[in-house]
Amino acid sequence: MAQLDEARTACSAQFAEIKVGELPQPKDGEVIEVAEDMNLLEAVKVMASKGISSCPITATGTNPGDNWRDRYVGMLDTVQIAFYLLDIAKEVLEHETSSDKLRQDPRVTQVQVGQLASSAMMSPFLALTLDNNLRDVMLIVGGFAIHRLPVVEEGSLVNLITQSALVNFLNTKSDIVAPITSMTLESLGMAEPRELHSVSHNSTLLEAMELIRAHNLAAVPVLGVNRALVGNVSAKDLRHLVLRGNLFAYLHQPVRKFISAISEADHEAMNPAISCRKHHTLDHVMQQLSASKIHRVYLVDERDVVQRVISLSDILALFSQEPEPGYLNASFSLS
Repeated sequence: MAQLDEARTACSAQFAEIKVGELPQPKDGEVIEVAEDMNLLEAVKVMASKGISSCPITATGTNPGDNWRDRYVGMLDTVQIAFYLLDIAKEVLEHETSSDKLRQDPRVTQVQVGQLASSAMMSPFLALTLDNNLRDVMLIVGGFAIHRLPVVEEGSLVNLITQSALVNFLNTKSDIVAPITSMTLESLGMAEPRELHSVSHNSTLLEAMELIRAHNLAAVPVLGVNRALVGNVSAKDLRHLVLRGNLFAYLHQPVRKFISAISEADHEAMNPAISCRKHHTLDHVMQQLSASKIHRVYLVDERDVVQRVISLSDILALFSQEPEPGYLNASFSLS
């Protein structure tokens, strides 16, 4: 992998010249926040209305401009919310086929997001400043598979850098990343089969969600006849069951029926399930991810059998390299 090591070193040096302030800003230039005393149902509604999957939680009694270590208590993430809601949804579904009862459950309407942020279920809050650079971002996101990084300036949150935004940004910097992105998946060591958790299109949506939670995944592929790839089911899909009562009964229905019941605008699985082959370049895969606005592709063999998932985390890890041993821990106190 000498070619990759050399390319990574060259990219890392150029990433150090790109300041965090040059990275893409959030949609409409606004970072959505929720207060720690907001109840979970309202937070879910806010996140759904803004089309976001994660947002920072602000501490009660703090104001914009306060030190970020005091102002922010954590990140609220849709995947963790889905894991929390799953058992409640199962209990409710024993007696109801509508999500009305779920939306009225005190474990949803009375629990405050700050209570969840203080548990082990919520993502930690680690912030960068405008003085950091793209190399720092890639080291943290790529090295630790962190899905998003907040950026603060004088206590205020000015950006939330996501993995998708990073891949989109790298796609505009072909002059820098081409030594890596021009390589094939096989030459990058990404063509070997890996353990793959999947569900049949006849599996129930509940079974898919249980599998996702059991293995702490974000999504699983849905396989049809002859194990052909037909879609994805994401933990985020549970949000639709909470907010759209007519979908709640699908929790006990086959996944294929759930996929057919909802619109392309609402469901990641309605985007064509993207596959790739070992001869494809990394650039090809990254362009597909950006164009389709999805977070993963599936590597298939010559018989179209799925071999592994290639996620945004896998891709960004290829660009992560410390300028010298111990740089990351010394700079951010990470281990």
